[in-house]
Amino acid sequence: MDDETSSDDNIEDLLSQLQDVNTVANQHATEEKITLSKEQIEQFVIDSAGTLIHKSLGAVDDIKQFVLSAPDPEQIDSLAALIKSSATAIDTLNKIVLQDKKSETSKDLKELDFKQKKELQSAQDNQLSAALVMSREEMIKQLIDNADIIDADVTDTTPEK
Repeated sequence: MDDETSSDDNIEDLLSQLQDVNTVANQHATEEKITLSKEQIEQFVIDSAGTLIHKSLGAVDDIKQFVLSAPDPEQIDSLAALIKSSATAIDTLNKIVLQDKKSETSKDLKELDFKQKKELQSAQDNQLSAALVMSREEMIKQLIDNADIIDADVTDTTPEK
């Protein structure tokens, strides 16, 4: 009779544990949604990808040891799929990093180009304003001072009548 009571208690314990697991699963399903800003989303993606890669590489090592000890085609296929997904995650994270660097470089080049154009425009404006401020006499004097003297023999090529 004690065995029967003990068995009933074990069944009731098992049922209560299963009901508790269902309650915990329902609690996780009803968690509130998290809203993130653009910067927070980017950091979340990077952090999550890093964590995923780290955990998947650890899982690859663990499963590899298990597969090597008792090779099974399904386990080998699972290991290959895990390795492929890890490689894809690493590639995706690498693309994010490269895109970020490309954006920074492009931004720096645009700023440098803008500064150069601004300096060139400023230099041209200074030369133009200096030319506009000159008087007629100063301009003629500068043209004469900068003129090159050309020695030329002038001959008349028109036929005489």
